[in-house]
Amino acid sequence: MDEELPIETSAAEVQWAPPPPKRSWVRRVLLLEDRIAASCQRQFEPGQPGHAQFDIALRASRCGEALFAQRTALSAEDATPAALSLFREALWWALTADALHRGQVAPSTPAEAWDAAVSQRETGLATLSTETLMLARRTFVERSFLASASLEFEENRKELIALRVATDRVIAGLNEAAVSLRYLRAVRIVRLATTIVCIVALLVAGGVKVQSYRRGPNLALHRPILTSSILPGTADPSEAVDGVTSVQGFHTQEEYQPWIRIDLGKATSVREVVAYNCAEFRSRAIPLVVELSTDGERWTEVGRREKVFSTWSAAFKPALARYVRLRVAGRTYLHLNEIEVYGGRRQ
Repeated sequence: MDEELPIETSAAEVQWAPPPPKRSWVRRVLLLEDRIAASCQRQFEPGQPGHAQFDIALRASRCGEALFAQRTALSAEDATPAALSLFREALWWALTADALHRGQVAPSTPAEAWDAAVSQRETGLATLSTETLMLARRTFVERSFLASASLEFEENRKELIALRVATDRVIAGLNEAAVSLRYLRAVRIVRLATTIVCIVALLVAGGVKVQSYRRGPNLALHRPILTSSILPGTADPSEAVDGVTSVQGFHTQEEYQPWIRIDLGKATSVREVVAYNCAEFRSRAIPLVVELSTDGERWTEVGRREKVFSTWSAAFKPALARYVRLRVAGRTYLHLNEIEVYGGRRQ
């Protein structure tokens, strides 16, 4: 019986793994999945290692900043060492917080803390100028508190400015880790909401365009108008067919069965009439009757509205008409914003 030979496998075959699936642009750009996942690994919240030290660094930095902002205090030789001490304390606790946040052991000396932080890209120290790094390191690592107090004012001031810049850079990196996750989640919500609003707007606009295309042109647009009466001081009746649906187009006096008539110019096929009611006193347009005529004498009712409306579309079987009339079957005023008339639908 033949012995089974072992299957030889190359190192490349052992190490090969299928590439991770590519995320769609929706998940990367809209949902920010990659950035949120990375932020979750770096998030810095109360209760986590280093956050208590981060709070101390923030407080010390704010106190130093208060001294730094006082021009009169900075000009005094006894104020600069005090601000320098505060920023030195702030930087020490910030570097300690950074080490603990990364899962490392807290540094035991300023030199150890400084050297570890400079090698980390996230702290931002490596991006500072060589002069700033030299001055900040000298006052943080090499000088003692007593030595700083005995320096000349101008030298002390230069080291103070460099130390302040380095401290702010480390604290900014920690603060970014503390707030970035909340910020990214807020950005995702805003992007989702904006996208939804845009999609809805596009759908509405597309629906209006499709409906307008199917309806064909508005046969009543800028056509001659005649009304049973005109209430003095109101709009010219021609505004009832000017294409503006949000402004009152005409207003009759109070009378029995007030009406408005549109002359289409010639007999044509009509199958829909749309009426836009005014925002106030909408019940005055009830019951509203739509009538058609070829000669302006004999009228045929093709639609009637018994309930209050803001926009009413009266659709009916195509009929030949030159005149379209809207009439209220009762004693009242008649006022509408706009009237549209449509013929046969496009295929």
